[in-house]
Amino acid sequence: MAPPFGNSGPPVSPVIYNLGQSVVGATAYTMIDNSWYAEAGAYHNLSTYWANALHAGNASLQGEAPYWRLWYSKTVGPHVFEAGLLGFDARINTSGLPGLPTDDYHDIGLDATYQFLNGGPNIITANAIYMHERQNLNQALLQGNASNGSNTLNSANLNVAYWRDNTYGATLGLFQTTGSSDAVVYANSRTNSPNTNGAIFEIDWNPFGKSWVNPEKNLRIGLQYTLYNKYLGAKTNFDGAGTNASAMNTLYLYLWTAI
Repeated sequence: MAPPFGNSGPPVSPVIYNLGQSVVGATAYTMIDNSWYAEAGAYHNLSTYWANALHAGNASLQGEAPYWRLWYSKTVGPHVFEAGLLGFDARINTSGLPGLPTDDYHDIGLDATYQFLNGGPNIITANAIYMHERQNLNQALLQGNASNGSNTLNSANLNVAYWRDNTYGATLGLFQTTGSSDAVVYANSRTNSPNTNGAIFEIDWNPFGKSWVNPEKNLRIGLQYTLYNKYLGAKTNFDGAGTNASAMNTLYLYLWTAI
């Protein structure tokens, strides 16, 4: 739903969303009876060479970060339903110094997807995901970068999209983040809170549709607007300096292509 760049959505999110291009990993999966699916694997830091070459930054993972996912899929005529569980654990050493305790993150989530696919011009999809994260901030507390030794963070996202002829699309998304108050981690919040919610509206145009013969024509032009109802714990004056949540609203016009 989101463009491949930009600062849309909550200002803080579980670690599983934040490692991005700075890690590499491998997973294995199996499917039973074309309905039950299981996947497991692990991720590791990119080498310094590749992190620099890709301008990906350093994820500072300590050792391997295991990931797993289980889900069930059911197709009834043009309707496809999926629901599942996923988990991720990461130990992070942001200082890069040996011998220090790590900050440990334990993520577990629920997700569900619905698709309407009848072979006609109309495609409807809906996606929902909820993530709960437990944070043991051993290193951050030791270095004065947190006021609590442990925090929690909860993230919920829902979006519904409609496409016509795989050319014209519209998406509505809702997001919410809640979690523990921490005067140091969220020092830029007047309430020391990560609590944020809002909506994302997007319209898209694929001028060439979806071309498998000429993948260079897989071009998308999109306009996305992110609206914040609450930002870091407050609707008004969230930073103590008079800034309202609405001041963080963003509008992006983007051009995207893939091969």
